[in-house]
Amino acid sequence: MLKKSLNLEEGSSLAIVVIIMGIVGMFTMVMSSIIISHIKTTHLYKDQKAAYYIARSAAASMVDWIKDNPSKEIKERFGEDSKSTDWTDFDSENKSAGQYKVSVKLISNDDEEGLLITSTGKVGKFEKTIKVKMYLGEGAGNNDTVNLVGIDKVVLSNSNVEGDIVLIGGNEQDAKAPNLNLYNGTTINGEIKVGVNTTADNIEAIKNKFRVKPTKLERIRSYTMPDFPDFPNIRDENKNRELNIGNKDTKTINENGYYKNITINNNGTLKIKADKVRIGRLEMKNGSNIEIGNQVLTEIYIDEEINLKSDAIINKFNKWKNLIIYCKGSTEFKANNSTNNPKGSIIYGSFYSETAPLNLKGTANIIGHIISKKNVIINGNFNTDKSKIVARVIYAPNSKVTLTAKKNEVKYNWGHKEEQKNIFTGAIIANDINISNYKIKLMAKSINSFYDDFDRNFYYSKAYWGSTMMGDN
Repeated sequence: MLKKSLNLEEGSSLAIVVIIMGIVGMFTMVMSSIIISHIKTTHLYKDQKAAYYIARSAAASMVDWIKDNPSKEIKERFGEDSKSTDWTDFDSENKSAGQYKVSVKLISNDDEEGLLITSTGKVGKFEKTIKVKMYLGEGAGNNDTVNLVGIDKVVLSNSNVEGDIVLIGGNEQDAKAPNLNLYNGTTINGEIKVGVNTTADNIEAIKNKFRVKPTKLERIRSYTMPDFPDFPNIRDENKNRELNIGNKDTKTINENGYYKNITINNNGTLKIKADKVRIGRLEMKNGSNIEIGNQVLTEIYIDEEINLKSDAIINKFNKWKNLIIYCKGSTEFKANNSTNNPKGSIIYGSFYSETAPLNLKGTANIIGHIISKKNVIINGNFNTDKSKIVARVIYAPNSKVTLTAKKNEVKYNWGHKEEQKNIFTGAIIANDINISNYKIKLMAKSINSFYDDFDRNFYYSKAYWGSTMMGDN
């Protein structure tokens, strides 16, 4: 009986041992499966993460390269069609480190104009794609950025605006009601738009002030100055050469060159048939002219000062887009008409001042884009026939632009009173804008023309990183 009991106990112990071993074996298999799965997941996660960093690194490299090259060269290199690299090893010495592919496409439509960079990284079976959009400065081409843009302040008096007013709100992009003022019957045929970070309280304050609810911009706006060009290195060749043109005389410059001083006396004429002329100081007296030849673009570089007397005219008989004047000197550029001669001096071309303020008085005018790092004052009858119809840009994002005129004349038309306002057509972008007695015809397309005209000076400097997309082979 005892022996039988012992045999039963031994058999039970053996069964328990077998069961325990089976459980341990199953547990070991499960744990091994979990560990192997975790190792695989870790490797997959590492592959995904590596693919992401490869895509981002390739995109960042392309962004940096584009930022270092003028927009003109970028447009010429990539053209209208998307350009893409082949799949390229991220590490040429380690083939398993992954690959990348980058494409660049020009964006040009009614809504925006810029570049789209698409970068894809691939490790194993995983791919990650990153998209980046780049714009010229503030993002040229977007309809909500290119009308009357005051970065910090806008004041309008007795004026009519056909188009949108944009008040950025300074560096914080938070527009405030006290910085937008409309006086003496000013009207706006458009919207009021404000910086992307404008608070609800400030939006309500602007709404209560003007009985119009402003619209927020879609993204942050920052306006950069175009690069001021390096002057051509032709100064040392003739550093003391001067040119003096007598009353009613005519002289011609046929080749690129440097002149320490050029003086054109009363009713004298200088004909320029060269692409680049560098001048230390230019003085044009009453009735004098500079005629530009048929060359595609003439650039005049002023080292010190430009001084125009009454009725002095530059480039009257050619297209204004064929001339750009770059002024380096710090002396204020003044142009005005005298009491004896009501005709003002006029430049038919674009004018870029690096350090000198601009001050146009009376009927003096610049028929072309005005770019300035300093203040721009237009005080008078900015109202020639060409001035009314030429769409151009006043661009001074770091400074103040002032357009003022005498109170407008009232004329009778079939028994009705009509106020004759001075007219500006195009776009104005400045830190501080003050306009009185003007009719502003804002044209969004003029800013695109402006960026095209100065595409050697602007860079795709603003990059906006989009979402990351994942895929597998």
